[in-house]
Amino acid sequence: MINKTMSKLTRGLECVVGLVLCFAGTMKLYNPAAFLDAVYGYELVGPHVGMLVAALIPSAEVVLGAALIVGASRRTASLCALLLALIFVVAQAMAIRAGVTAPCGCVTLGEPEPLGPATLVRASIFASICLVVSILNYFQKDTYA
Repeated sequence: MINKTMSKLTRGLECVVGLVLCFAGTMKLYNPAAFLDAVYGYELVGPHVGMLVAALIPSAEVVLGAALIVGASRRTASLCALLLALIFVVAQAMAIRAGVTAPCGCVTLGEPEPLGPATLVRASIFASICLVVSILNYFQKDTYA
């Protein structure tokens, strides 16, 4: 009974993380110039690395999100999603500490929100959920790498 409940909880959280990643990646792919501006706005990387980041991150988000939704390579996908989320948290923290107030580049349906404590908290919550999913996947016997 407990295993079934944990398995359902894990699948539900995987789908939530997957949907967030798919939505975020799709929005960035829809408007790549805005995402590139957000990457440059963090003032953490130069132009060449910024272009590479802006080109790779959206596709990685969509692929990881889709993998989590369909349940493919669950351990690997959840660990990669955690890594992506942690990189985002660290980048935000570094930019905020440096006094950057550029747009966050976060998932939003409205106007872009500037970097700040609220965006950092939301990113940290998402990373925490990714961590929970990764831990649950690690301990489940029916989870395939």
